[in-house]
Amino acid sequence: MKLREHRTDKDFGPLFSGELLRDEGIAKVSDNNEKWMAACLRWVENHGLDFGGDFTGEDLRMGLSRCVGCPAHSNAWGALVATLIKRKIIKPTGEYRAMRDDSSHARKTPVYTK
Repeated sequence: MKLREHRTDKDFGPLFSGELLRDEGIAKVSDNNEKWMAACLRWVENHGLDFGGDFTGEDLRMGLSRCVGCPAHSNAWGALVATLIKRKIIKPTGEYRAMRDDSSHARKTPVYTK
């Protein structure tokens, strides 16, 4: 029986293409909403996040939209959450909660903590 050769990252490219596409999408949305994103991050740095406990991206959207306004594209909210996670400002709890906004049809969304 012949041993397999050592595989490199390029051998697994298709397995990780979803992550690459996700990261490219987040970067594109962030770039297209650069001023808004910077304003949100500045607001969070200056004021923190105080939701009285764990919170969802929907809570973040409802709170920050009153203070900073809304982005040019709604996907920027997801890019903001991803950036906050990457910078270790928030972290997922592993729990999910039903969304409250009627247009969300009570779909489940991740819960975060500071």
